[in-house]
Amino acid sequence: MPKIDTMLLALNRVKDTLDFDRAACVRTRNRHSSCSRCAEACPIAAIVFADDEVCIDAEACLGCGICAAACPTGALIALSPTDDELLEACKAAAGKTDGEAIIADNALLEAASGLYDPEKVVGLPGIGRISESLLLSLAACPDITRVTVVCSAEGASPLSPADGRAEQACLVARALLQVWHSPFEIRCASKLPGKIRASQAEAYDKSRRDFFSSLKDEARNVAVIAAEQTAQDMGFPTEAAPEPEPERLHVDKNGVLPQSFPPARKKLLDALDAMGEPVPMRLNTSLWAQVDIDMTKCSSCRMCATFCPTGALFRFRTRNGKVGVKQRPRQCVACGCCRDMCPEHAITLNPKVVSTDIATGETQRFEMALPDTHKGGQKSMMYSMRKILGTELVNDR
Repeated sequence: MPKIDTMLLALNRVKDTLDFDRAACVRTRNRHSSCSRCAEACPIAAIVFADDEVCIDAEACLGCGICAAACPTGALIALSPTDDELLEACKAAAGKTDGEAIIADNALLEAASGLYDPEKVVGLPGIGRISESLLLSLAACPDITRVTVVCSAEGASPLSPADGRAEQACLVARALLQVWHSPFEIRCASKLPGKIRASQAEAYDKSRRDFFSSLKDEARNVAVIAAEQTAQDMGFPTEAAPEPEPERLHVDKNGVLPQSFPPARKKLLDALDAMGEPVPMRLNTSLWAQVDIDMTKCSSCRMCATFCPTGALFRFRTRNGKVGVKQRPRQCVACGCCRDMCPEHAITLNPKVVSTDIATGETQRFEMALPDTHKGGQKSMMYSMRKILGTELVNDR
């Protein structure tokens, strides 16, 4: 199967629904990574891993964006709509329903075509696209008082198997709202609320407009396909996009790979910050993790900080020569990259983090012994590599 860069070229030519930041993907950063959340979230199995690269079947992909919502590091980015567009659409719809943001599955809306006002509800190809970040961002909006997530009946669409992701996101968001003293309400429903019902005349007019609008979009897609097929039938060569060479990731002057903080996670933290101080307690979610390092196993290589995609783990060196790493639980996305790449298996992730650590950005410190690298010796590089890789199979030449 072609690599994701090539698959996305084909995908974006027709659907323009997904983008990929290779540097943010933990599978790309380290071949030992076990992260597979995008593949697990995809309800149609369009995502697989080949040669430690994420690959998407462009023909099978429905462009739902559920994989992007599941990705902890923001490596997969939904484009149709973007997270910002989805948030703004929810705000606009809530403005017509007395502050209630209603989000529904497209399969359910299609079944009720002509019976509801499209301006009062936001439709998604798959309700699994909903994330904690979206829900908390809506909770931070002063003009929105409630979110209602409406799922379709089980098996109503190919994407309905991922509805459980939305329900889990609602559970986590509700728990966080309680800890942060917010009265905001998030509920899940199986039926469309009565307040979005359209009058008969209005329903007829909107139904006609939606029908002709969908015809326009479909006509454009059909025209593109027909033009390509005609060119092939007439013997004109069709230019296939060459497969790009994967860009190599390099460490910077500080000895770390490129790092970035997922925009969705930043929106989530901004929303919590806007709500004030939380109740001091331990949270147990998949959003954050506290790193624990067994110092009896640690070899002080500090490669965990090198590979951390968000900068939650970072190195320190004091003026008196002490070295180690620090971790900010607030900036951790629980991707497991540090744990999976540790050559000594010294790192574990604890999902129970303290709410005040998330609010204040508190750090924890791991002081380490200076690694024995036999500096200045003829075989210093060999000893260093043995220490880092945890094997005696590295020999000098």
